[in-house]
Amino acid sequence: LLTGAQSEGPGPLMKSDGEIMEILEAYDSTASYRAAAEMVGCSHHTVKAHVQARDQGRSVGTPVRRDRITDEFMDKITELVTRSGGKIRADKVAHRNRECKTGLKPPDSSRHLAM
Repeated sequence: LLTGAQSEGPGPLMKSDGEIMEILEAYDSTASYRAAAEMVGCSHHTVKAHVQARDQGRSVGTPVRRDRITDEFMDKITELVTRSGGKIRADKVAHRNRECKTGLKPPDSSRHLAM
């Protein structure tokens, strides 16, 4: 059973190399996250994380970059922030990016104020 990385309270805990090997061996023998977790005394989420990391050729603690919704606009965002000297608001950047993407101009706000 795993004992080295257990502690009180929330927060990320690192498994020793031996514990990781134990987790992976349990998974390899059962082909089930839950069964392997029960065998070694950890969460099935922990087993899944270590198995997926092994399959991707990385360690569990290695951060993985995920795509962001702003990635396709990053050049325009950088340009707007640079031109404004860092003073432009995020809602204005989003508004201008929407204009660029759709080619549509926003409605005249003065008309809405007059109503």
